[in-house]
Amino acid sequence: MTLLGPVAGRPGFFDIAMVEHKRTRDAVRVSVAGDERRAMWLPLSQVRVHTRETNDLILGGGAPVVVTAPEWLARERGLM
Repeated sequence: MTLLGPVAGRPGFFDIAMVEHKRTRDAVRVSVAGDERRAMWLPLSQVRVHTRETNDLILGGGAPVVVTAPEWLARERGLM
C-alpha cells in the first residue's frame, strides 16, 4: 500500500494505491500489494476506486487501483 496523499479540492480524503480482488454492487475487496489473505472489504458508498497504471508485478492476481477514501475510514482500517 502506498499512501499517495490528500486529494486536491476534497479536504479529509486521501488516495491510496492498492490491489482490487473482488467487487460487488455494494463493496470492493482490496489489499496491500496483492495479499488477498489480508484483503478487506470497503463500502462503495464511502470510497471511489480508479484503475491505476503501474509496472509493478501483482503476485496472486488482482488489479492495481487507487482508492479514494475519507481520512476517518482510512485510519479505522489501518491504511494511514
